[in-house]
Amino acid sequence: LVPHFRRAGWPLRRVLTDRPNVALVDEAPVTGLRVEDGVVVGVRARQGGHDLTVSAGLTMLASDGFAGNRELMRRFCPELGDPFHGGVSTSTGDSIGWLEPLGVELRNMGACLRHGQVTLRGTRVNPALPWLGAVLVNRLGERFVDEQAHSYSGLAGVVQAQPGERAVMIWDDEAQETAQHVEYAPERMRA
Repeated sequence: LVPHFRRAGWPLRRVLTDRPNVALVDEAPVTGLRVEDGVVVGVRARQGGHDLTVSAGLTMLASDGFAGNRELMRRFCPELGDPFHGGVSTSTGDSIGWLEPLGVELRNMGACLRHGQVTLRGTRVNPALPWLGAVLVNRLGERFVDEQAHSYSGLAGVVQAQPGERAVMIWDDEAQETAQHVEYAPERMRA
């Protein structure tokens, strides 16, 4: 059961549609696991307002993480504080609630990545910009950090410590031109 493919999913979709034992079901969010005698035997889902029951010999969860669930973020990644979530709406951690009652051992739950660079519309800013000369200033107009001294997610905590937990990133035309050619950047740069 695959909830929905967009650009990133098309190569996988092509491979899976050629397999006789795989059924693709679009736009069908999983709502829970089917468990019989302590064994996962499939999933429950909803599609078009209808409940679906899917049986499977093997169920693999790929569930978008939990960054959109503040309670789970506090539980597993307390060192990140209470960061703004600008990611996908499906990052709710639902699968954790399905797995824990089964006694599943969760690992690496503190391996969280956060991004403190988002536009007012919630679009993530290209993380290459600090390495292209962009600078951050706080609401007082003060530069408060060596932007290149922090990792991709490390800047988020530094920004969060500023007044109002906000900062403005400033860059020049040369950085703009270079950043537009980074593989994942074009739609972000237009934001």
